[in-house]
Amino acid sequence: MTILSIDVGGTKVSGAISEQPNKLADNFIKQTPASKDALIDLLTKVIDESKKKTKDGLVGVGIGVAGLCDFENGLVVSSPNLPLTGVLLSDELSEKTQVPVFIDNDANMAALGEKAVGEGHNLNNFIFLTLGTGVGGGIFIDGELYRGSLGAAAEIGHMVILANGPRCSCGRLGCLEAMASGTAITRMAEEVVLRTPRAMISLRVDGKPNTITSADVGELARDGDQESIQIFQFLGQSLGIGLGNLINIFSPEAIILGGGLAGAADLFLSTTINVALKTAIDPRASKVNIILSKLENDAGLYGAAAMVRLRI
Repeated sequence: MTILSIDVGGTKVSGAISEQPNKLADNFIKQTPASKDALIDLLTKVIDESKKKTKDGLVGVGIGVAGLCDFENGLVVSSPNLPLTGVLLSDELSEKTQVPVFIDNDANMAALGEKAVGEGHNLNNFIFLTLGTGVGGGIFIDGELYRGSLGAAAEIGHMVILANGPRCSCGRLGCLEAMASGTAITRMAEEVVLRTPRAMISLRVDGKPNTITSADVGELARDGDQESIQIFQFLGQSLGIGLGNLINIFSPEAIILGGGLAGAADLFLSTTINVALKTAIDPRASKVNIILSKLENDAGLYGAAAMVRLRI
């Protein structure tokens, strides 16, 4: 059973072929095109090329999309960073390639990956968070991915945790994503550059605020720079409030943290856990494991393959 998994993000399209649930092969990364037609053409080409690499062709394609998806109908409901809003992506690609195509929100795909081969494999009730440029989420309840009545549940990154807080990419104020993401780190670092020209962060980028990256801030924090350490402390506190709220609402067995920012967990995780336990009202909250994913950036690809196996 050969499956093609694809993850479509705002800046890159990544993918891999899977013949076994816990193995990926022929991994690739390509730049995300700016237009709908160019992106559809790229996805079509990738699927056709993958078909040629396999003996018996592809049984299906799973695609995680950065945006709200109607997974039953294969519709991208909205995607702020992709030219796919309103596109019946499954039908369009299936028609062009003659291969069954299934789509879902990228964070749901990553949660499916954790359930299939990751830290959630033996859990029935857990929450998965992707920490990267933004914050995404997936929720498993009684062994099933929870989607809600409209299929768009688990937009955890847009849980408001600070009234009148920083503006989020969604336009609202005080979302978790605006305070505990790679974007939040760079915003706070840019503010340091603008107000303190001699700060280490400022010197790192020669006083050019729009060139700072979260990786720069992470390196500076590990080198002992206090402004950078404070940025990660704020992130850890904000994330801890969010996780504490999730514990209060769902009482999960575990909360699993993945995504690129999880690689900097040494700078914020202890703060996050302490704040989460203080925010949770249940004195047994310490039994909720807050752990890191071991699938790194491949959780969504494993999940896309798992979705195809579930659907065919």
